[in-house]
Amino acid sequence: MTEQELKPVTEELVDVVADEDVEVVTETAEPAEPMIPKSRFDEVNEQRKALKQQIDDAEKARVELEKQKLKAEGDFKSLYEEALADADALRSTIANMQREQMIAQVATETGLPVALTSRLHGDDYDELLADAQAIMESVAVVTQLKAPNLTPGASSSNGAQTKIDALSQIDRSYLGL
Repeated sequence: MTEQELKPVTEELVDVVADEDVEVVTETAEPAEPMIPKSRFDEVNEQRKALKQQIDDAEKARVELEKQKLKAEGDFKSLYEEALADADALRSTIANMQREQMIAQVATETGLPVALTSRLHGDDYDELLADAQAIMESVAVVTQLKAPNLTPGASSSNGAQTKIDALSQIDRSYLGL
């Protein structure tokens, strides 16, 4: 039989099958899933729970270590800042001591009395020396002043004029005029 001859026969069979309520059963080649015994399921489930607990414990430990690390870093940072503050204080103390040493050296070289060293101004040796020399010139002028004659009947105009001249000379020398 040829294909054309089979076609009417196939259509006729399809019509017959459609008229009858025939249930077509097809066999599957796939086997059904095997059943897992309850004891094996419980064993695997317990292992899974134990592993999950270990993972949770490890995560908690990691978080705790991270907190401790941050706390330690904070402690180190505060210690570092304290050390910087101490170093700054020491630098300041050293600078003050060096300045005091320069002032003492300048006072010794110029013969400036210790009581007048607190009046010295300047940031380096040359400035301090120039200021000390100016103060010493002023002191020399004042010591050269003659005391006014306070005896009755004596003229005090000469002594007063000398004092005014000396004071104006002190002002000019101190101001660098």
